[in-house]
Parts: sequence; structure tokens; C-alpha cells
Amino acid sequence: MRVAEVVVDVAALQAPFSYAIPDALLGSVEVGTKVKVPFGKRIDYGWIVEVRESNDEADLKLKEITKSVSSGPSSEVVQLCIAASKLWGCSAAQFLKLASPKVSIRTRLERDPEGLGQEGFQQYTYGERAGVIWETPNFDEASWVHSLFEFHRSSARSIIVVLPNESRVDGLHTRLLDLGIEALRYPEDFQKMDGNPRVVLGSRSAIVASVGHLGAILLVDSCDPSMRDQRSPYWEAWRLAKLRSDISGCDLLLLGSAPPIEALNKELRQRSLERDRYTAGWSASVSYSKLTDLEGDQFKKIGEYRSIAAGIARRSGYPLDFEMAVIHNRKGFTSQLVCQTCSSIQLCEACGAVVHGVAEARIDPLLSRVESLRSKVVVDELSCSKCHATRPVVCMKCASRRIRPRRSGIERLGPTLEGVLSEPVASISKETRDHPQSKVVVGTEALLYRDLSAAVVVFLDFDDFSFSLTIERAPRAAYLYSRASRLVSHSKGLVVIQHSGSGDQIREALEAKDIRSIYRSELMNRKEVGLAPYRSFAKITGKKAQLYADQLRLRSLEQNVDNEVVEMGKDYFLLTAKDEQGMIRSLQAVVKPSTGVRIEMSPRSL
Repeated sequence: MRVAEVVVDVAALQAPFSYAIPDALLGSVEVGTKVKVPFGKRIDYGWIVEVRESNDEADLKLKEITKSVSSGPSSEVVQLCIAASKLWGCSAAQFLKLASPKVSIRTRLERDPEGLGQEGFQQYTYGERAGVIWETPNFDEASWVHSLFEFHRSSARSIIVVLPNESRVDGLHTRLLDLGIEALRYPEDFQKMDGNPRVVLGSRSAIVASVGHLGAILLVDSCDPSMRDQRSPYWEAWRLAKLRSDISGCDLLLLGSAPPIEALNKELRQRSLERDRYTAGWSASVSYSKLTDLEGDQFKKIGEYRSIAAGIARRSGYPLDFEMAVIHNRKGFTSQLVCQTCSSIQLCEACGAVVHGVAEARIDPLLSRVESLRSKVVVDELSCSKCHATRPVVCMKCASRRIRPRRSGIERLGPTLEGVLSEPVASISKETRDHPQSKVVVGTEALLYRDLSAAVVVFLDFDDFSFSLTIERAPRAAYLYSRASRLVSHSKGLVVIQHSGSGDQIREALEAKDIRSIYRSELMNRKEVGLAPYRSFAKITGKKAQLYADQLRLRSLEQNVDNEVVEMGKDYFLLTAKDEQGMIRSLQAVVKPSTGVRIEMSPRSL
């Protein structure tokens, strides 16, 4: 009899279950097929991850597969999904969902025709297997994809191109069609993916596309937040792509102007095919950047930048989406509160987090049309959003009651700028879908992730990025600066950075236009402290985190391994290990509770 190992679509279950394959389905199921199986008292979906012959009497009592639902991922992608589930400590079903078509496909898809073996892969790779390629912010994605496809087409190899969002996928797809390349979209064109040389485009889920004989994976702007989304199952695009390149034996290219800092390790070699671009500075060829202090009349400065933006827009022959963009990474009406007497930011005395003002009534945004950014909004009490502690409106340092907002959000800033500039100002955030119609826009960092163009970009308070208390502050600041440079690259415009951190490594790097020095300093600091990429971390939270952490700590002592479990707070622990393999072995050695424990591999919110 033939037995199938099936991963059932139940998030709490990681191990596959054995089912007998009925005679009626012998010719229609294979590794990767999506099926229906009896599970307890109900029928659930699942994926076949292994098919084997069995003469064991115990297998005669197995339940049979109920129904074949659809063709699924190829055997290579199934192997990738299983390996990824072990790396991120989750069920393989979460990855198999990404790798399966959204609609049922009854026909069997041929994706693995005869071709070059492993030696052939090594012979035809486009740059010694894997590497980080530093580019200037205005690099041409279509040219890279075109040259990469032409290189691998001679050896009948496909390439997967991963971009941060669907709008950029749409733009690249149109440009490739103009170049005569019929690129496929993932997952829309799942059924068209076969063994012929193809270009497959998509967001980060395209990494698990079932493409036959893969020659290369190209990740564009792998430092973008959407490529590093830590939601369940907490996986990052470049790590999954590295895993697939190891399994497939294909090339891996991380292309961008600011790569993930963890990618700069011995496994991924840094390369720049046009090193002469960096002789005069990383961004010298695309934009002029200017650093200014936060002191003084900020509205007067914005008025001056508006005049500069209008002049650049007149000289530029490129059609711009808007002339000036003001970046302020806060929404709402109040943010950090500052004492007007001693200028100290108000923090929670219990946990040290920033406190916010709580007012009785909502502030009418129409009243802020001619108000300054430091408008005197009166609040009733101070509240901590982290530990929920409250206290009266009193400064902890000087006991003054003159507490005022340091900065208002974009909902207040937009109408305020309209009064100052005497022209319409549009606001853009992550939730905004419409294209801006104004020549001046104000928005959060989400504005930078869109494929737009401008003459001047002003970071109203760059301290929000460079002084954020997260492990990602340095690469995040570098990537935001690179995106701003890309926005103004067509007009050869201006990037203005208002900053107060004299002596800060990020400010020094931006002044010298040496973006790589941010990475050099950050890597040195991480090596001294013992952070990624020099050590691996797993974040354990949940109601049963204490029990699970105690078991991990006991097992580490028994096995005498270089792992450590650190208590960070109530129901919050960090497991540290020398490398990812040691981390995986520790997590697999202890049975994880089916509920009450959440594991986040390689967390960035440390």
C-alpha cells in the first residue's frame, strides 16, 4: 500500500500525519498535492509532503485521504517549506499556503524537466552563488532583471524577482513587457509556471513560487519593511530566499542601496559592479543632501525649501508627482511631551517609556490651520501606553506644569502648512490610497515606500528615526535616506534632514555622504555587544512562556550548550544562541505547548 505524510492545516501542529492513499487517487496525488483528510471529527485541508510504500501492518489501520483538491507546490518548494518551518519554529502549513494557488488546479503541472545538474548550476551562476550588491538609490530595476534573465536563459534557467509591494511589481511588469520579456505574476499566473525559462515577479511570497530549474533569485530593496515583516510566522524575505538558494543551488542577489545589516556576513559577499559610483560619496550622483539643526523657526525654513522646490521643478524636464514632501512619522495630534521650563521629554517613572497627554475632548483639526507646531494643547493627565501608568501633568525633573507637545502629527501639520504656505497640502499615510493632487504633501515614512518623484524631501525631525530605541535604528535610517534620495533623483533635487544629534554616527555618515560607514559602525557595535548577526535570538512570549522558558533553560544545562534564556519581563523571554542551527536544535529539543506560547525568530523589536 502507499502511504502519504500530510501536513494538516492546523497552526498549532507541526509534525505531519500518516494517511493511506486509496486506489482511486493513486494516479492523481503526489508530493505537494492539496488534499482533504479526516482529522478528529472533522475534515481538514492538508498537503502531501512525502509518499512512501509500506508493508507495515500498523499502516493498514490508517485513515484514507478523502479527496484530492488541487495541484500544489513542487517537491522542491515542499522541501523549502518544511525547512523554513523548522527555522522559524512554526507549522509548514503556513508556508505551504503561500506556495499554493488561490484557486483549485486539477491538472498536474510539469515543473522539473531534465536539465543541468548541480555542477551546471555552479558553472552558469551570475556572480558566485550569493552576494549583496550595493547600488545607488536611482538604480534601474528593469535593466538588472533584463541582463540577469538573458544570462540564465542560455542555460534554460528561470529567475524569481521579489519586490517590496504590488505597485512596484506592476511598474516592473510593464517595463519588462516593453523590453519583450513576458514575465509571470505570482500567484496569479501559478498555472503557467513550468520548466521553461521564465521571469516570475511578485512580493515576498514569490520566493516560494514553483518554478522549474531556478537559476537566480533577485531581491530588490530587501531592507524595506514589507520585506522584513515580522508578523506570523515571523519570517524575513532574504532569509527565506537564502534558504531556497541553498536547496535549489541557485544564485541569490540582494540588490539595493541599503541592505539588511544581518545580510552582511561571511555567507553573503558584498559586491559593487560599478565601484566608481562611490568615489565621490554614496548619494552624490543622485541628489544633494543638507543637514540642518532643529532649532529656529521651522516654518520659515519650510517656506524657504518650498521656494527651492519650485525652482527645481521648473528646471526639471521630468514630470514630478509633487514638488515638496515633508516627512513626519507621526499621526494624530499629540506625540512627545516636553517641559517648557527644563526642555526634558516626559517619560514614565515606572518603565521609562514616553508618556502621552490625555485630553477630555477630541481636538478639532480645523482649529489648527494657523497654529504653530508647538501649539499649547492642554491635557488633563499623562499616560504611558506601555505599562498604562498615569500621573498628573507635572515634570518629574523640575516639577513644572508647563507641559506641551513637542510635535503634532500629520493631521495637524497638514492644515498648519496650508496656512503658512497659502496653498493646498495633502496628507499621506499608510492608509492613504489616492494619488496626491497637491504640489506639497506631508506624510509618514510610508510616503517614501511608494514609487513617486519629487523635487525636495524634508525630514522634519530625523531624530524620530536615528534615535529610536530599536535594534534596527541604523539600517532603518539609512534606508529611509536612500528612499528619499530616490524620490528626488529624477529632478536632481534636494534632501533636507533636520537633526539634533551632534556626534551621532548616523549624522556623521550623512554629512560625509558615506552611507556605508553607518553599517561599519553598527556592525562593530553589534559585535562588541553580541547582537545579530554575531548571535541569534528568539523572542518567547505568551501565558505559558515561563513554563516553556524553564524547560529550555533546563535542557541547555543538561546538554551543556552555549545557549542562554534571559527574562525580559512578565511572560517575555529571550533565547540566545551562537548561530541559527543551535537555536533550532534547542527549540526542537523541547515540546512546545499547542497554545499559550509565541516564538518570534530573529526579532527586530529588541
